[in-house]
Amino acid sequence: MFEFTDTALNKLIIHGIGKKSENEGVNKSSNAAVLDEETNDLLMSYFLNPFKSEEFYAFSHEEDLKQNTLFPIITEIFENPELFIEKSGDIAWHLYNVSSHPKINSGEMYLVYFKDVTVDDEVTDAIGIFKSETKETFLKVFEKNKNYEVGYDTGINIRKLEKGCLIFDTEDENGYKISIVDKLSAGAEAQYWKDEFLKVKPRNDSYTVTNNFLDIIKGFSEHVLNEENSVETKDKIAFLQRSQAFLKDNEIFSENRFNEEVIAQPEVVDEFNKYKTDFIDRQELPEIEDGFDISKSAFKANSKYFRSVIKLDKNFHVYVHSKPEYIKKGYDEDKKMSFYQLYFNNEE
Repeated sequence: MFEFTDTALNKLIIHGIGKKSENEGVNKSSNAAVLDEETNDLLMSYFLNPFKSEEFYAFSHEEDLKQNTLFPIITEIFENPELFIEKSGDIAWHLYNVSSHPKINSGEMYLVYFKDVTVDDEVTDAIGIFKSETKETFLKVFEKNKNYEVGYDTGINIRKLEKGCLIFDTEDENGYKISIVDKLSAGAEAQYWKDEFLKVKPRNDSYTVTNNFLDIIKGFSEHVLNEENSVETKDKIAFLQRSQAFLKDNEIFSENRFNEEVIAQPEVVDEFNKYKTDFIDRQELPEIEDGFDISKSAFKANSKYFRSVIKLDKNFHVYVHSKPEYIKKGYDEDKKMSFYQLYFNNEE
């Protein structure tokens, strides 16, 4: 997916992004940073190591891609790298202007031009935009007059990139190929990085299509295959396990085979297709075409969907790894309580 072995940090400039809610403004650097070899290596690790996900995005806009604030700026830099410093200021002000929520902290924005990044077997340039918001306190132990003393300082933890993106110089006609890191994504104010600053949407590739289909499976199991619709938990678990086996064992998705092998019952097939259509319309997603490549990375990343657990009050959790047909549910009239029977051969 990513290969950074031959990647070089070609240019770097840092701007201070003040707290918008307090009108602190932007503290712009005039020149690119000058780095020694050791600092260069540390920054390469800080910037690039967090990028592992195969989920890609692209710049978007409701009306015209060219109206996305960052898209034309990034295009100008790729076409003329000499504009790197000048255009970095425009990016910094854009980041500042979308950081209006009072919970968004001030910090530093790093704009980086990388040479020779390999993504999906293609070697290209990339522009990285990163922001650090959190300073940590660390101890410094040093020798003084043949004794060791302890002091402290504050700085950035190079193992905790908070917000970043890599914009690869490929597929510009579709809004570029973009990878995102956003470690502080809890709360509405944190969504500004992806939704307001970058304004991106998931690319319609195998990873995204597989991810969307997994969301549909999860939603259908929760909202349709439930006790309100007279569906027992063990039958819901059986559906999830058949879905898991199908996606794990196949390279290409076949709607007919999924309907036959996973859903099986014609009336449930109709309910699933109706839920899928409603989900796609509600989430404003592209249609899921028959015959898409099943992304094993997306499947692995969302394997938590298939953790089949029956939670009984606050007393018991029953983990069902397979064979849900060996579970029988009943009701005890004397105790006025429900129960499960589990059938097995050996106790370990």
